[in-house]
Amino acid sequence: MIPARKNKQAGAAAPAKEKLPCSREHALFLKKRRNENILVQALRLGLLLALLGIWELVAQTKLVDPFIISSPTRIFATIGELAADGSLFLHIGTTLWETLAGFAIAVVLGTAIALLLWWSERARRVLEPYIVVLNSLPKIALGPVIIVWFGTGSAAILFMTVLVGIIVAVMNMLGGFTATDPGKLLLLRSMGASK
Repeated sequence: MIPARKNKQAGAAAPAKEKLPCSREHALFLKKRRNENILVQALRLGLLLALLGIWELVAQTKLVDPFIISSPTRIFATIGELAADGSLFLHIGTTLWETLAGFAIAVVLGTAIALLLWWSERARRVLEPYIVVLNSLPKIALGPVIIVWFGTGSAAILFMTVLVGIIVAVMNMLGGFTATDPGKLLLLRSMGASK
């Protein structure tokens, strides 16, 4: 016996209720969350535009000397001029190179110092207070001294970058070395591993 085919035109049944991937309450919750995120993003953008507007107004009305605070329109115009003559990308490249080179030097030196401090308990106990003091020292306050020592070129920028990064690298690497599970160290020693 051949089953009878349903005639699509005549007597077509109402479509079955579509099954939602989540409950109605969950869908309402997701919609409310999405609307909240859109509102937060809009408020952030509005706040940014308001701050830029106030800054521009303060500069244009000369409530504060525009030479000191500049203005958003002057900044955007200068960026446009520097981009047009190509010097903006030269400056970005130089800054990027100095930052990455200083960071690499700080990480290598910081790791080496942390290894030495980890290797020698006595050296760590002697130098740890100095490292903590150097970490709390506001490095940017040393800027004028660094300019006197190195001038205003790349050497000063590299030194400042290394100065900012090296103490953080030493403290984080040393913390990582000393936080190693003692049980794992004991296991390695039992297998004949040295420090």
